[in-house]
Amino acid sequence: MTIFCTSFHPLISRNIFSAPFFSLLRATPNVRIVLIVQENKKEFFDKYYAGNPVIIEGVKRKLDERDYLFKDFAAAAIRTRTRFLIRKMRLGYERWNAYKLFFWAPLARPIIPFLYSVLMPKNRYAFLFEKYNPDLVFATDIFNPMDVIFMHEAKKRRIRTVGMVRSWDNLTAKGGFRVVPDTLVVQNEIIKKEAMSIHHVPKNKIRVVGIPHYDKYMEGPPISRASFLEKLKLPAESKFILYAPVGNRFFTKNTFDREIIVILREMLPDGFFLIVRTPPGDPTNLDGVPTDPRIIINEPGTRFPWAGERKMDTEMSPEDDDLLAATLSHTELLVSGFTTLVVDAARFGKPVIVIGFDARTPIPHDESVLRQLEFDHFQPILQSGGVQVVRNEAELQKVIREYIAHPERDKDTRHSMFLRQCFKEDGKSSERLLQVILESNMPC
Repeated sequence: MTIFCTSFHPLISRNIFSAPFFSLLRATPNVRIVLIVQENKKEFFDKYYAGNPVIIEGVKRKLDERDYLFKDFAAAAIRTRTRFLIRKMRLGYERWNAYKLFFWAPLARPIIPFLYSVLMPKNRYAFLFEKYNPDLVFATDIFNPMDVIFMHEAKKRRIRTVGMVRSWDNLTAKGGFRVVPDTLVVQNEIIKKEAMSIHHVPKNKIRVVGIPHYDKYMEGPPISRASFLEKLKLPAESKFILYAPVGNRFFTKNTFDREIIVILREMLPDGFFLIVRTPPGDPTNLDGVPTDPRIIINEPGTRFPWAGERKMDTEMSPEDDDLLAATLSHTELLVSGFTTLVVDAARFGKPVIVIGFDARTPIPHDESVLRQLEFDHFQPILQSGGVQVVRNEAELQKVIREYIAHPERDKDTRHSMFLRQCFKEDGKSSERLLQVILESNMPC
């Protein structure tokens, strides 16, 4: 059995290939894995994942105007609150006149996959299909245009497809499907419901597996507290608060993260440090953050020199994931915007504070961090009671003090929130995903 696995988004290396799933897959008898990656990242994947039965193939992106046109068309076909905010905030890459051009797209949403199959070119990566003759294509990010191309090619060749929703916001943020896989893999029942209600994917096509990279956390932190502190050159008995910046892409000019870091520094209790972990796929403006021994900046991921100053094209190595798990395990609490780290921190039982104010710079609502609280995928988090949303500096300081004194506060609601997001806390998400992959190759 030959399986094509795609990896064209920086977080796939963490979510899928650093998870136990990939070790289980490569240990499966009579399975050959062809990992298809961006050409100039091949060296990274060779280093961490190559070796029998895994073959790494680097390819160039063969996207043309039709790919971008269908991406805009599909984006206009879904009318969620998140899509409205994305257009208003000018996030993403679609042309902003496309929404007006495709005002009729919601009516055409059901036939977008058919139109894509008829109008889009075939055989763009025929050389790979002919070289390996795959039995299955596993698209790890169903809305990535490269994943879409490989699923399209597979369907034309009558090869079965498994497609995975990469992240919790994708079904409300990315638009309609251009290619519907034979089997759709989702992380939880919330996303399954979105697939059925927003995208009308048949229930029998959807498999819920959980979050595979959480499986290895069942064994506890991969780095001991003492080793972790030594790695960061911190005193042996140090404690710290973790701050996860919002990042530049949500602001025309990002001063928010710098201002929050300064505020948090002023609030640090004696003996505490502040670790600032920047988003691996988004540059963060930290200009003006004071040089301070109690502020530690952590920029995770392998950053490629050809990516330029934007620093958006990264990859997460297994060591990066281990460092993140250790950071979350050993922190006292997380202060964050609307990042998946709120769920990761809850996995380790850590209190979570979400910033719900605009720091020290008054700005219009269209530039306000408060917009983050309106996204569809964040509503289950806010409604759960598992995070504390703070509305000003005084409230932030008060909640930090309370959580440090009583970290068990909100423990039950936090755990309930986590369970809704991870589906099952049994360490078997990787096994469920493996079962989906292997069963998908069986005769119908």
